[in-house]
Amino acid sequence: MAVPTITGTTISSITETTAIGCGNITASGGTIACRGIDYWKDGQNTFCSGTGFNGDVCAIAIQSDTKVIVGGVYTSYSGVSAGQIIRLNSTGSIDSSFDVGAGFNGDDVFTIAIQSDNKIVVGGYFTTFDTGSSINRIVRLNSNGSIDTGFTTVGFDNDVTALLLQSDNKIVVGGGFSTYDTGTTANYIARLCSNGTFDTGFTASFDSSIYALAPQGNKILVGGGFTTYDTGTTANYIARLCSNGTFDTGFTTGTGFDGSVCAIAIQNDGKILAAGCFTAFDGGAFCNIARLCSNGCVDNTFVVDAFINGGIQTISVQADCKIVIGGRFNGYGNILRLNSNGSIDDSWFIEDFTGFNSCVNTTAIETNNKILAGGHFTSYTYIDANHYTELNSDGTIYRIALSSTTGDTGIFITDLTGLTSNTLYHAQAFAANGDGNGYGNIVSFTTLAGGVIEVLTSTGYRFYLRTDIGDADAIEAQLQAIAIAVDNQTNANY
Repeated sequence: MAVPTITGTTISSITETTAIGCGNITASGGTIACRGIDYWKDGQNTFCSGTGFNGDVCAIAIQSDTKVIVGGVYTSYSGVSAGQIIRLNSTGSIDSSFDVGAGFNGDDVFTIAIQSDNKIVVGGYFTTFDTGSSINRIVRLNSNGSIDTGFTTVGFDNDVTALLLQSDNKIVVGGGFSTYDTGTTANYIARLCSNGTFDTGFTASFDSSIYALAPQGNKILVGGGFTTYDTGTTANYIARLCSNGTFDTGFTTGTGFDGSVCAIAIQNDGKILAAGCFTAFDGGAFCNIARLCSNGCVDNTFVVDAFINGGIQTISVQADCKIVIGGRFNGYGNILRLNSNGSIDDSWFIEDFTGFNSCVNTTAIETNNKILAGGHFTSYTYIDANHYTELNSDGTIYRIALSSTTGDTGIFITDLTGLTSNTLYHAQAFAANGDGNGYGNIVSFTTLAGGVIEVLTSTGYRFYLRTDIGDADAIEAQLQAIAIAVDNQTNANY
């Protein structure tokens, strides 16, 4: 067996016949709710979401400072109470400066939009906020999480599922509602002034719910479950409106789609990606996604060579024009990346790829081209990922989370898989309970050259980490001494 070189917290010369250290978890600040290991290649920032969320994530919005607002149908994040909305740092840790109190008291958050002044517009099915403030399906928060009292509204009578911020600070709202404030008619779409009052100059209405809004110059693209605009204009699941809300007759989609449009994204060249639950557009066969030219006609140069056997909920376009789609299509693990011409990006399919085990509701692209994903899922390619995770730009994820433990001690043992040769890695233990997250010191190790190191679950080579969990007030974790263990050995000297 090869013995690694250990200098402080750095371990080098690891081969496929080497296993590393072991230890115990102890907690003095309460029982441990979760534990695991984050690991990443050198140069890639660490991301840790602990146990993640205990319910669906429906909306992700990235601030200009890289912090992330996450909304959904959950009540906790990594064991910490969170009332359907939370702000996270780019590392996945909780931003404690964002204080929403009790949040939305169990009601759903479906959509989030961040204004240029960092105020946060939130839409959903909620009717109260924090300790009981009456807030009907829409609210604007200050950057610290408090209610913006300058946004005065009684709200909508049903759910808000889409938001669009205009450059003039007006807010276009779509959803399943029919009235606004104390009885103003607003059939599934409305525009609000910056102070929350109803914009009477916006005259648009549809016959059913709106799920997606996107800007195209000074015009507005609308997608949803509707088939009619206003009192009789045919608009099968997609339409474009002029700035005053009138129907844009220059957007010619023929017979349109034959099913709901749930997501719309605009490419840099002005072409329109539309996705949802449909099988046809203007008489041609399309499997839940199509690309349209700016005038509404189909772009036949976009050919998707994948059979997506379920609905698409979200589209995000990367800076390199590649397209990330998420939804409920098990054949591709509920997430897929396409090249700009619609073909499958084969580089996405890493070894043993299974993708997410359930629906992806929302995605967002970070400035470093990493991908945030939220949804109904609880794992990604066999790795625990409870409703929210970050993927590297190549589709990989570095995270191993162990099962929960009900005691305050436990052996912390797991396997690292798929390590690459001649590569510097960093690893960090984490643990959490109701008091918060605890993280270990970062430990580094370098694999040797000679091809991909076969560090797979079936081989039994293990990476053992020792961590101690903090004091009575908050959890802290510190990675302790690392010792050597041979293959399949369950104890080591430390």
